[in-house]
Amino acid sequence: MTPIFRPCVAAFIGLVAGSLLKPVPALAEFSDPSTGFAIRPPAGFTTQQTTRRQFDVGVGITSTTGVPAAAGTSAFVCEGGFKAAATNNDLTQAEINALVDKPEWRKLIRSTFELIGTVKAERRFTQEGYRGVELQVTPKAGPDAANVRMVVAMVETAKGRTTVLCVTTLKDLAKGLPQFRAIRASITLPK
Repeated sequence: MTPIFRPCVAAFIGLVAGSLLKPVPALAEFSDPSTGFAIRPPAGFTTQQTTRRQFDVGVGITSTTGVPAAAGTSAFVCEGGFKAAATNNDLTQAEINALVDKPEWRKLIRSTFELIGTVKAERRFTQEGYRGVELQVTPKAGPDAANVRMVVAMVETAKGRTTVLCVTTLKDLAKGLPQFRAIRASITLPK
């Protein structure tokens, strides 16, 4: 397995398992100067720094209106985070994009999520010139799993991987999806 792929399984399992919150207030935006990771979510959402071993920097995102509703065991409708990957450091943006464009990379990401759920949709996107992948997943287990939907997006850069995982109800997925994409688009990627 290529080193760029190894953190995927551990990061995903940790995202689904739950978070440990630092006692910090909710804020309209979050920025970590040491990594360059930042998020300025759209109106109606607040951020709160979280601590997860899968991320060097993590942020929980809450809807101030309750729509879309958070689902599963998370206190947040979305969580975003950055994990440094020294194996990426010598790669150019073009090389990283070429890796992400390979069917093998997408298959690895997809198969990782298929360990705990059924992938219902896959979509590629570009953010700040870097290519990423978005998956919609129905979990196989957990509280009310049949009515829970996860939307996960991953982007690789020369510094590492940025991941956003949003969890909502089946009922709120259609109206939540544009909001989840706007949240993802509001992230500044560490480069």
